[in-house]
Amino acid sequence: MTNNALYYLKYLFFLTACFGTLTLYPQGAITKTSGNPGEAAAYLPLLNGRIWHNRYSKVQGTPYFLSDEFLKGSVSFNGIRYNDLDLKYDIYNDELILRIENRPVIILNKEMVDDFNLFSGDRIHHFINTGNDTSSVLSGYADLLYNGPTSLFVKYSVIIYPLGAEGRYDLFSQTHRAFVRSGTEIIPVRRKRGLMNLTGPWKNEAKDHLRKSHQRIIWKEPSTFVPLLEFLDAKNNVTE
Repeated sequence: MTNNALYYLKYLFFLTACFGTLTLYPQGAITKTSGNPGEAAAYLPLLNGRIWHNRYSKVQGTPYFLSDEFLKGSVSFNGIRYNDLDLKYDIYNDELILRIENRPVIILNKEMVDDFNLFSGDRIHHFINTGNDTSSVLSGYADLLYNGPTSLFVKYSVIIYPLGAEGRYDLFSQTHRAFVRSGTEIIPVRRKRGLMNLTGPWKNEAKDHLRKSHQRIIWKEPSTFVPLLEFLDAKNNVTE
């Protein structure tokens, strides 16, 4: 027996001791309900991660996407969709955090996460795991804001400014980068001018279209990029 297999068996024995008898569940959507041992067994694959600890309680601001609070969401984990979860996306560490009632808070195993959704009001934020190759143009979790013939990804990042809050406390500061997929190419987009340059020969027409439809590109609000990409896809579709 390999060391990995032995470790996995020990891990299952540990979880069995914590949650009781393990029950086999069919693959498919699993909905979070109460915390009895049988239902907890449905979450065993998700629990193969690290226990989360708040290491930044003295830093002002937030390292999380949208809120410090857990948001409702879903995750595709090793090809299986789990629904109605309590999730937080830690931008600073690029990690997805899961809370299950009466269990330790877990950092999900990133290698097993395919994608996840976070719900905020009437918005659904769909994040794709683009891989862990840091030499690639885009890696880690990215917010997929538009998915047509072209696609728009936003990669959020957080940095810590030492003593950035009143000169007394460290401060989290969030920023983002935009990437457009065209065919098989991922193109980093820097500022509004770079986005407009993607329209090529239709640049002036694109400006007129945005003006007539009362659309504005606001760099701090990446969702405002979408109408321009919809225009670009429509033009490319006509010329094909």
